[in-house]
Amino acid sequence: MIEVFKKYSDFGRKAKRSEFWGVALSLFGLGFLVTVTCILLMLGGWLGSIIAIPALLVFMVLSTWVSIATIVARCRDAGINPWFTAACFVPYIGTIVFIVIGCIGTKHE
Repeated sequence: MIEVFKKYSDFGRKAKRSEFWGVALSLFGLGFLVTVTCILLMLGGWLGSIIAIPALLVFMVLSTWVSIATIVARCRDAGINPWFTAACFVPYIGTIVFIVIGCIGTKHE
């Protein structure tokens, strides 16, 4: 787990399309499972809420970090400015930018 986090702490690396989409789909699926689990815990009462809310916040922070690092790496691999990562957080337009960044081919050096 530590090695994975070290990998995604390096913003100077490059990510191929397969890694980009693998991370995106994995985070989507894991996010769904974490959300459902936290909702079920919260339905159990206040003790479940005490456990679920911090767990959900930690997951959100870590998944956002991994997402940003992967998008920056994908931008570097595609040969576009990594600052386009910020456009992924614009409502509605961000989804389109995210898909476009994931579909652009690798820049050959």
